[in-house]
Amino acid sequence: MAVGPGIVIPLIAIVLGIIAGVLIMREYPLNQGRFADVAAGAFIAVVVFGMVLLTSAYIALLVAK
Repeated sequence: MAVGPGIVIPLIAIVLGIIAGVLIMREYPLNQGRFADVAAGAFIAVVVFGMVLLTSAYIALLVAK
């Protein structure tokens, strides 16, 4: 069964977002408690996820022309 890019790209975006959130919060902790660090890491993960999805959508539009 072939897996299309519509599934692969969001999975890659999720993994990259989680890795970015963990690395950034490890380097620059908020020191406001564990929950604040987890929340900030999740926010970073969502931002990176959105950026990767927007970039991949833009590339798909360029390729489709």
